[in-house]
Amino acid sequence: MGRKILHHSFPSLNEAKINLPNLRANEARLTDADKITVVEIENHDVAACSMEHVNNLSECIFFLVTSLSKNGSDYEIKFMVGKNAMDEAVNAIEKINMICDQIDANYNTVEATIRRLYTEREQYYGQLKKITNKTLNEIPIQHFEKNNIIVLSSILDNANWRIIQNFAGEKILEPRTIIILINVDDRDMANLIFARSADVDLDCVKIFQNLRKNQEIGLGGGKPNFVNAKIVKSMSDKILQTLTDESLKLLRS
Repeated sequence: MGRKILHHSFPSLNEAKINLPNLRANEARLTDADKITVVEIENHDVAACSMEHVNNLSECIFFLVTSLSKNGSDYEIKFMVGKNAMDEAVNAIEKINMICDQIDANYNTVEATIRRLYTEREQYYGQLKKITNKTLNEIPIQHFEKNNIIVLSSILDNANWRIIQNFAGEKILEPRTIIILINVDDRDMANLIFARSADVDLDCVKIFQNLRKNQEIGLGGGKPNFVNAKIVKSMSDKILQTLTDESLKLLRS
């Protein structure tokens, strides 16, 4: 609109507020300032600001909002102007074109395609959660009477890791329980959970680290009752069996 930009200077925030009652300012930052610079957008806004400004809003040429967020009842708007805004707009268009290429859409259909992909993802994620829960609940319980212990162990294939973690956390609330779960996918490493209930006298971290001393099986750690680790996928069967055997041997000793 070509509004003029006016600059005012005051020795203190209090004097600035007396002269400009509608002043906007972050008072906490300006209380001890030696000088208060106020920028006035003609017939629109008056705010304390020490940044560089144009003399007339028409000099901005191009104005681009880059983000909008809400904090309580206030909105924070981030923007760019002039050449910076133009460069950012070009970058945004390049990103949109890359996204279109990756999801097999064009500029006119990209929003609808993303909505469809999101809906499909939610459907598949819901199915994955159901399958993961079903698989976990079907893990056979191994009873070791001599050790008075229950062991739940299994190698899962592309299951939902968050659900596995929650399942393990719930199971170790049950007495005399050890749980060893490995989740494999298409990568070379697999995820491992090795955990036990509070009434089982085992240090899961120490057992896992001792296993690592003999061979490179991966990395991990945690608390004495709960280990999260990344292990070599090809060694999953051996690691599962070794952790079970070592746990039972320590409980017998």
